[in-house]
Amino acid sequence: MFIFLLVLTEAQLIMPIYKQKHLLMNTNGSVPLNNLENMQYRGKLGIGSPPQEFEVVFDTGSSWLWVVSSSCKTCHSTDNTFKSSKSPSYVDLNRTVPLAYGMGKVVGQMSTDKVNIGGGKVDSQTFLLVIKDSDFDNMKADGILGMGIGYSTLSHKPLVFSMVDQGVIKEPIFSVFLSDDKSDLESCVIFGGTDLKKYAAKNSDFEYFKIVHDGYWSLSLSSIQVNSKKIIKASYTAVLDTGTSLIIGPSYEVNQVIKLINSDNTCTENTVWTCDCDKIDDYPNVEFWFGNTKFEISPMNYLMEYNGKCQLLIEGSNSMSMWILGDVFLRRYYTVFDVENFQIGITRSVNKDKIIESKSLGMKALLYFCVGTLTALVVYLVVVGYKRFMNRRVITQRIRDNEIPLVDMPRRIRDNEIPLADMPRSI
Repeated sequence: MFIFLLVLTEAQLIMPIYKQKHLLMNTNGSVPLNNLENMQYRGKLGIGSPPQEFEVVFDTGSSWLWVVSSSCKTCHSTDNTFKSSKSPSYVDLNRTVPLAYGMGKVVGQMSTDKVNIGGGKVDSQTFLLVIKDSDFDNMKADGILGMGIGYSTLSHKPLVFSMVDQGVIKEPIFSVFLSDDKSDLESCVIFGGTDLKKYAAKNSDFEYFKIVHDGYWSLSLSSIQVNSKKIIKASYTAVLDTGTSLIIGPSYEVNQVIKLINSDNTCTENTVWTCDCDKIDDYPNVEFWFGNTKFEISPMNYLMEYNGKCQLLIEGSNSMSMWILGDVFLRRYYTVFDVENFQIGITRSVNKDKIIESKSLGMKALLYFCVGTLTALVVYLVVVGYKRFMNRRVITQRIRDNEIPLVDMPRRIRDNEIPLADMPRSI
C-alpha cells in the first residue's frame, strides 16, 4: 500500500514578490568596472599591506577571491601578481584548494590578508594565492572576485560576508549595473547600497525574489515564453551570473527558444547561430518569468554584431539542468543582491536597447568567458541532488519502520527538523 504525501516540490514554489527601497550609497562603496568588448567586466581591489593592486573579474557565480602568485611561472599572462613577501600581514594557511570553472582550473594556497575595495578595508580575508592554472590563457584579468553566497558549503567566508560582518558596508547588499562599451554610463558594483536614480529606468523600483538554492544567486523560473508560447521545460532554476557572458540553458529548452526566434528561417547554424542583422526588428523578445513577473530581453540584447553578422548570444548545453542568465540579461536589468535576506531585486536598467559589437574577439572567445558557474554549479547541484536523494531514502525507510509517525510530519516540517526539499515524493 502506498501513502502519497502532499508536499511542494521546488518546481511548484512561487517566490513572494514585494517592493523595497534602499538608501543611496555614497561613492565610497562604488567600484567601477572595465568592460572588455561586452564580454568581461573587471574591477580593481588591493590585497596586502601596503595594498598590491589587481584587476579581477567580478563574478556572482562563484565565491572565491583569487589572484596569481608571483611564484607561478606557468600561470596565465597577467599584469599583476601577488608578492606575499612584500606584505607583513599575509598569512599562509598551509592548505591548497583546487577550483574548476566553466573553461578553466586553478590550484591555490589558502591564505589571509587585508583587502581594500570600494574605499573600505577588510581584515584577515581568506583568499587563494594561485600557484597553478590551466585554460586561462585568454583571460584578460589578474584573477576573480567571487561574489556568490556559497558560505555554508565552503571552508571560508566570502568577501561580501566579511564586509558585512566587519561593518565595512552600510547595508548587507551590493548592486550591479552593467553597461555596453558605448554607453556614457560606466559599469559598476556598489557595495552596501543602490542608486536607482542613476542606474534604473525612470520611476522603477526593485522587485524582490527569494533565492532557491543555498550557495548560488538562483531564482525559481516559472516559465520561458517566446511570442506568447511557453517552451516545454524540465528546469526550474535560473542563476544570475556576472561572470558568464551569455545566456546558457539546457539544450532541449534552448533549441525550442531558437526555433521560435527563427520562425522565418533567417537564422543559420554553423558552429554558432547567426541571424540576419537587417531583420533584427522582426525577431521576437524572449521572456523569463519569475513567479508572475516577466523579464524580457529583446533581439538587441540577445544578438551581437561580429564581422557583419549577428550572432545569437543564447547557447545550449547538454550538461546543464538550469539556466544561467549572464551579462546578456544583466545589461538590461539593474540588480541588487541581498546577502542577509538571501534575495535578489531586479528592475529595468537605464540602458537603451541597442545591439552590441565585438570587433576582435567574436563568439569563440565569448564562450571562453563563461567562467562563472558552469562546472562548479553542475558539480554543486549534482552533490546537492545526491544528498537529497539519500536523505529521502532514509526518511522513507524511517516512515515505513514507523520511526517517524505520519501524523507528526507537519510539525517536523514546520520546525525544519525535516527540510521540505528532502521529503520523499511517495512512501
